Amino acid sequence: MHTPDMPTINKSSPRRPWQPERKAFERMKVDNSKFYNSAAWRRFAKREKMVFSLCDNFDICGGVHEITDHPIPISEGGHPFNQRMNHYCKACNASKTGRQAHKSKDV
Repeated sequence: MHTPDMPTINKSSPRRPWQPERKAFERMKVDNSKFYNSAAWRRFAKREKMVFSLCDNFDICGGVHEITDHPIPISEGGHPFNQRMNHYCKACNASKTGRQAHKSKDV
């Protein structure tokens, strides 16, 4: 039971004290934050989540669609509002993003 005078441990951040704080979009080659924060993209992504409610890898992960993702990144010539998007849960998107990040370092 938690009482107001009992100290608590902040469990929201898995970052170690010696690690620098990460910022959104900091690892992107091209800063697309203006596009991804636009009202047009937010409306589009919300519509996609309503139509496609399950993760594309649902058979493997059993997840719910949380992130709308471009099959070809915009920075590599992908269309901003593609007809076919990837629909991932957070875990599948993190896995895909990690693979892309490591692939780009090898090139």
